[in-house]
Amino acid sequence: MQDIFGSQTLTVVPVAEECHEVLKIQQVLIPQKLTYSKCPSNGRERLQFRTKYSTFVLVSSTMRPILFVIVLIFTILSKHGYSQLGIGAAAPEIRLPDSLGKWKPLSEVHGKLVLIDFWAAWCYPCVKYMPEVVALYNKYHEAGLDVYAVSLDKNYYNWVNMCRQLNMPFVLVNDPYGFQGKACIDYGVQSIPHKILVKEGKIIGAEMSLYDLEKSSEKN
Repeated sequence: MQDIFGSQTLTVVPVAEECHEVLKIQQVLIPQKLTYSKCPSNGRERLQFRTKYSTFVLVSSTMRPILFVIVLIFTILSKHGYSQLGIGAAAPEIRLPDSLGKWKPLSEVHGKLVLIDFWAAWCYPCVKYMPEVVALYNKYHEAGLDVYAVSLDKNYYNWVNMCRQLNMPFVLVNDPYGFQGKACIDYGVQSIPHKILVKEGKIIGAEMSLYDLEKSSEKN
């Protein structure tokens, strides 16, 4: 099937997995556009929804129940204002407190490159790979890399204790509202760890692996 959006990747979701698969996708990727139509060849109903990265297609002879579910989710997410910032977009301001209650705005971090790292003490992969983020910071900080680590912990003491255990030497702030907080909404964060690289106030990388981060740090 040809992708009507051109440059996007086309993924066909198995009809047998219907709602389960749709809900799983919605937790990771926020849809940007929905298109409902019928296949000209056999009259079966077809639903396409585009995200920042892919175009997903559902084809079914009984589309209406899952169509209702997807449109409902799309409407709820749209009302909550979730967005997905593209490369080159201006990085929204983040203003959150550190462990002493002092406000630490993102705009006051003046590194040549700034890594915004959304994480939490309860997030196993976040904690597992944080030592590598620390090592990356130690390696490239003198060359201009700074890290702005945004915790989504509701439990203040768990957050502070984990920061101490991990010996995190960079800017540490906390948003107890988690995924419903302004920072996550502004940056479209729906899962963690979630890393965004900023240069001169512009986003130059999103949802980056540590390998990609190191390559970007070397180049910039």
